[in-house]
Amino acid sequence: PHRWWRLEHDGSNLHWMTSPDGASWTVMHSADVDITDSLQRVRFGATSNGTSPEGEARFDNFGSH
Repeated sequence: PHRWWRLEHDGSNLHWMTSPDGASWTVMHSADVDITDSLQRVRFGATSNGTSPEGEARFDNFGSH
């Protein structure tokens, strides 16, 4: 599993990155995205994969730079 997730915008591309330790990052996907004032909401959620017993999802250290 990916312990840390990061979304980063570099002016023309949005990068979805993951990290096992919060220090080294791997770009999982990038897309050309024009982020304007109309993009103001981020939604977090978790689902079960159907093969594991009930678990826990934690969302913390959320911030913007």
